Amino acid sequence: MIRRELRPIPHRGGIWGTVAALAVSILALGVPAWTGWTERVALDSFLTVTGQRPTAVTRILSANVASDEILLSIAPERVIGVSTLADDPRVSNVVREASLRTTKVTGDIEQVLAADPSLVVLGAHNVELARQVEEFGIRVIMLSGYESIEWIRTVIRTLGREADVADRAETVIATMDRRIQAVTDRVAGRPRPLVLSYSESGYVPGRKTTMDEVIGFAGGESLSGQLGFEGWQVLSQEQVIVNDPEVILLRGDAEWEADFHRQLTANPAFRDTRAVRNGRVYLIPGRLMVTGSHYIAETVEMLARVLHPDAFRDR
Repeated sequence: MIRRELRPIPHRGGIWGTVAALAVSILALGVPAWTGWTERVALDSFLTVTGQRPTAVTRILSANVASDEILLSIAPERVIGVSTLADDPRVSNVVREASLRTTKVTGDIEQVLAADPSLVVLGAHNVELARQVEEFGIRVIMLSGYESIEWIRTVIRTLGREADVADRAETVIATMDRRIQAVTDRVAGRPRPLVLSYSESGYVPGRKTTMDEVIGFAGGESLSGQLGFEGWQVLSQEQVIVNDPEVILLRGDAEWEADFHRQLTANPAFRDTRAVRNGRVYLIPGRLMVTGSHYIAETVEMLARVLHPDAFRDR
């Protein structure tokens, strides 16, 4: 569902805020892009685009790991800055590419303006920064949700359209879809183990999360989804024991999760669960567990190998 709304842009700085906005526009485009009105386009509940669309998007700031990963794949020549987490190998799949960008977006409006971007991409936690950027007439995309692979497709297409690289975006989507389909074909017809993606905090991914979908594509049944959980919910250790998952997935690159793995497998209360008893508690790289981009295809591939190793003996 697409909702469009035209509304005036307020400038807290009065006339000087307006002058500053015009100055930034002149520097960026050669002509004033700010008109006193901004277009707000809401795609469902998780993707919002605001601000006037510049004639050419040549300078993009990304302050979200999902958009870092997507934009560095489809429009690397236009990306002038990325999020502070983009070069953290625990959560990012584009560490090498991100290391080539000196600007790491911290959430400071002065830093954003100094970078002179034509487009800024933010996560839902950057609401205040989005408001400030929008006041200067700069185009802003805000991401939230992370609820499905279809969500990922929508974000890739939107970023591709905004960066004038729609063909590249479709290529990335097609490659992602082809890799996922190859996995689902390979595991088709095999018994589907009951899988729990778990953490020390107890939070588990239910329906309307990418991880719940990934488990299904990889040939498993998500325990939290089967319990009717939606979004991220807490599952107690007692509930884990009662529901007896066949496979437990943990993040493998966080020190506290590695400790949790040792505690869980050594805990007498868990020893009789099928996952612990059969040695099927696996550590999965965090960058694959949390990705909100086309790198989710690699997550599906890795989980399928964990769940159905016999299906990949020839590889």
